[in-house]
Amino acid sequence: MGARVAPATVTAYRQAYDNFQYYNTHTAQQNTETPSDMDTALKKYIIHLYESSTTKHRTAAEKAFCAILFFRPDVKGYLHYSAALLKGWRTLHPSKSKPPLTWPITVLLASTMASYGYFDAGLATLLGFDCLLRISEFCNLRVADVIKWDNRIVGPASRTELRLRKTKTGKEQSVAIWNEDVNHLLMIHLERYRGSPAAKLFAFNSQQYRAIVTNCLSILKLDHLGFTPHSLRHGGATQLLRQQHSVSTIYVRGRWSPTSTTILTYLQVAAAASLDLQVTDAHMTQASIILNDFRVRMSVLLFPELS
Repeated sequence: MGARVAPATVTAYRQAYDNFQYYNTHTAQQNTETPSDMDTALKKYIIHLYESSTTKHRTAAEKAFCAILFFRPDVKGYLHYSAALLKGWRTLHPSKSKPPLTWPITVLLASTMASYGYFDAGLATLLGFDCLLRISEFCNLRVADVIKWDNRIVGPASRTELRLRKTKTGKEQSVAIWNEDVNHLLMIHLERYRGSPAAKLFAFNSQQYRAIVTNCLSILKLDHLGFTPHSLRHGGATQLLRQQHSVSTIYVRGRWSPTSTTILTYLQVAAAASLDLQVTDAHMTQASIILNDFRVRMSVLLFPELS
């Protein structure tokens, strides 16, 4: 059964199913033998979560719905009341898409990270924006996953790609680094790990990175704008659209599933322009100074031992 989805998804489904079963056993005490009974039990669970009225609980309800379909395929097509409740919940409380980080704000965030000693996080932030990386993707990168090509017969004379061993949409994918300055910074970073191909490329996990982002946004007094680590991926995708790249190109670069419509929530050109206007002149001036001599200034910030 688990072969249909990624192991991490099976684990999440198991947790969601167990949570539902716990509630049903100890509170609702509803029989779940038939599809109709299961629909009634799940309906009660969704109402219980709705009355807690948080986005987190709606996610729990949606996971429970998917988990039940996964572990109880016999109920597929019979969860009418539960499906209607979830649809109504989404209508009354639509999800808010993560605001996109723009490139100037990303550079400002990365430079702040470096200024406070979070050198790896600063570089990962720049790389994540350029390559539309998910947080788990750059947290799991190894030194050996940075592949430098030199092909003078086909394609560019040289390029760098990241091997993504495991992603949300499949295994063994890759993405090329397009920003030459970011690539230059990554090459300097790699010198630290010469002879250690199995070493982690960045010395943090996803929880630590999220804490660093939160801390630095607070330092910059930008925490009120709602940015999260996932705003990097939103911002990188939006930047490509602003640069006149096709949606199909963004699909491929972001490694979205061909059948996914999620990308449509990522492309927020108007939101990006609005967010730039909400950042103070002092912030934009600081970002402009770095951008005017990006490679040199970021090298000094990220690799102070070389200065």
